[in-house]
Amino acid sequence: LSASTKFYGMARPGILGISAFRHSVTPNLSFSYANPITGDDRGKETMAMNFGVGNIFEIKTAVPDSGEPTKIQLLNLNAGTSYNFSADSLRLAPLSISFRTGIRNIVDVDGGASYDFYKLVESSPGRFTRVNRYLLSEQGRLARLTSLRISLSTKISADGGGSSGGAGLPPGAGFPTKPAEYEPDFSIPWSLSLSLAFNESKVQPNPSRSSNLRGSLEFSLTEKWKVSMSGGYDVLGKELVAPDVTISRDLHCWF
Repeated sequence: LSASTKFYGMARPGILGISAFRHSVTPNLSFSYANPITGDDRGKETMAMNFGVGNIFEIKTAVPDSGEPTKIQLLNLNAGTSYNFSADSLRLAPLSISFRTGIRNIVDVDGGASYDFYKLVESSPGRFTRVNRYLLSEQGRLARLTSLRISLSTKISADGGGSSGGAGLPPGAGFPTKPAEYEPDFSIPWSLSLSLAFNESKVQPNPSRSSNLRGSLEFSLTEKWKVSMSGGYDVLGKELVAPDVTISRDLHCWF
């Protein structure tokens, strides 16, 4: 069984060129039950409930002198958890949160986090165990952070144009005898991608943290030749990631 709906909240501030602000909420609830029977053998009965909620925050700019108003999505935020009635203990699953936003179509921001509702105790030196006791009743807080991730990325590109022959030469032409006989074509299609990511895990007994800066560049020398380069830098480890260079040639119709 499943059910979902959607409702909105609207405000019209009329400041800073913003004509409207809208918050869309999409809650969903599902329930599943299974009782398998194979011949005389009775399988394990399972019963679970899942709950999630999505949030979208948007603004609409004021209507300019000409043209339509612009809609901008500020934030997409989702959260969800589940409850397993069939489990002996620890029935409530961790809370998962994810978000996505962008800054004027220049930088994309993506991330998420996970929270555990149960208490963590040290069962033996260096070993930790989740126990069937809620943090809210034991410590007065709802949940504890177990993992976190966030990344920023951007991409710029140009389609290029002009002749697809080698180094600005028309197809089938030989090398010129004088530089003035041809004009080099600098409009080469290319794309550059950059990203910065941070990840942290607080799962005991081996918590970890990492942060990496990565970049990739692709460009086409001709219609059939393509060069790709990528590399990175380990921000926390202060180490360079070995770069990778790939040169590709489309062999279709080689002759």
